[in-house]
Amino acid sequence: MGSYKDSLTGTLRCSFCGKGKSDVAKLIAGPQVFICNECINICIEVVIDDALVNQTSLQEVLPSLSEVGDSLLQSERSRLPLANLMAFPKSS
Repeated sequence: MGSYKDSLTGTLRCSFCGKGKSDVAKLIAGPQVFICNECINICIEVVIDDALVNQTSLQEVLPSLSEVGDSLLQSERSRLPLANLMAFPKSS
């Protein structure tokens, strides 16, 4: 994986392809990594191709949107100070 920040300009870069933030439509941040929309599209193609080759449904391969959403919310809640937790009630 490439560096996520250009040491000379400070430009954020995709950790996978190395394209700068200004070279892509979206650059999504993770813990010390970034991924651009173009690399995400490649990942989606790989998952779909794998499902086709292995004759599995995408539902078996990919988590549901609600599972992803719950996971993201939990991750974001863990980063907030305790005082802000009241603003985001836990989902049931």
